[in-house]
Amino acid sequence: MNLRLNNFSLRFFASPWLVWLVLLIAHCALMLYNRYPILYSDTATYLHSGFELEAPADRPIVYGLLLRLFSLNGSSLLFVPFFHTLIYLYSIYKFLSLFFEEQNCLKYLFLISLSILIFSGTGWCINLLLPDIFMGVGFLCLLYVLLSKQKPSQMLMPLFLFFISTSTHISNVFVFFALVLIAFLSWKWLFGFAEKKIFGQKLAILAGIILLSYLIMGSAISKSKHVFMVGNLAQKGILQEILQDSCSSSGFKLCDYKDSIPLSFEYFVWKQNSPLYKLGGWKTTKPEFKKIITISFSHSKYLGMHLKCSLKNLVQQLGTFGIGEGTGKFDESTPLIQRIRHYTSSDRELCVNTKQYDEDFKWTAGMNVFYKITISLAVILLTVLILLNFQKMNSKTRVLIIFTFLLITSSSVLVAFGSEVSNRYGCKIVWLILLLDAILLIETKSVKKAD
Repeated sequence: MNLRLNNFSLRFFASPWLVWLVLLIAHCALMLYNRYPILYSDTATYLHSGFELEAPADRPIVYGLLLRLFSLNGSSLLFVPFFHTLIYLYSIYKFLSLFFEEQNCLKYLFLISLSILIFSGTGWCINLLLPDIFMGVGFLCLLYVLLSKQKPSQMLMPLFLFFISTSTHISNVFVFFALVLIAFLSWKWLFGFAEKKIFGQKLAILAGIILLSYLIMGSAISKSKHVFMVGNLAQKGILQEILQDSCSSSGFKLCDYKDSIPLSFEYFVWKQNSPLYKLGGWKTTKPEFKKIITISFSHSKYLGMHLKCSLKNLVQQLGTFGIGEGTGKFDESTPLIQRIRHYTSSDRELCVNTKQYDEDFKWTAGMNVFYKITISLAVILLTVLILLNFQKMNSKTRVLIIFTFLLITSSSVLVAFGSEVSNRYGCKIVWLILLLDAILLIETKSVKKAD
């Protein structure tokens, strides 16, 4: 029996195309089950930006362009998760090549990626028509560039994917900037094994990519940052406190709604009955909102509230990484379905003939309990592996551990100080803990064999 299994395994991994095909189908299984990619309200904005070539006020245009490209210029959005999967798997495969011999990378990719698929919500992110998967992809590409012995000219694809990943979402720019800055500051301590001149070139190129991405989305950042900041103030209760304290003398138009603003970023920023839209929208409110933001950072009372609420949000975000958030039913009357029918040639009926439309994914609550358990166990395992093996680890593995921690922390800090706790923000990167576990387990086993 074991001999047959070994022979099958040898034949299977001797056919790379078959391995990639199985992985592609497995990672797109949720789309096949749903009969369509998973839809989210923000998908409508991305579609409009990509097909109309208009940069939105609240996000960069790049992912909209990718939707257009991945759908084969509007043939069908069914193709998008397959492209997501290929990019995701390629980034893991290249990253594994830093730690293991080339002939083993495909086998490890197969086993590790399927484990990640089963024990985290990564499959949800891959099949969701949002750029969520790109933070993890960008992180792996960034570390690959920094840790590889290759020259920048030999890493054009990882560098290109890093650019795509950085430019698909505003938060990615700030998180990756923080990581590159830390890499620069810890050059001698963490990257002493790297050739100085080449490493400097890599840092310069990565910094240039981040700057280019920032310039691409500069208009979106300028148009949206005041709204996101005041939405964050509303979620923390700081906005309501400022209005209570200053409405008698400030003359803020927002004072008319000071008693009806809930503690919700989602409500304040996105709901059409929010005071934001009653006062004229994003552009009209900018001068007043900038004054409110200045007040929130210039008084010790509000600074204390900032710190207390942000720390609370940070702790909550670190433990929040479920699926199913924001993906309700979208019928024919919604802008999302109307835009899908307008911009795609084959999806007019497919986009509403889905499990999402019929059942609203009621099973996601149970899966979130499962993911809580699996990720908690993964964190415990990671802690044990680090405590037992840190002194024996090579420099690359130590960098991976430290930068994975920094990525998850910096992303959560950005959410805590500038947005609202959300399952999406955790789900899109928590799978990196499972990847780290797998690499450490394989390395530990290899060390024991060598001994």
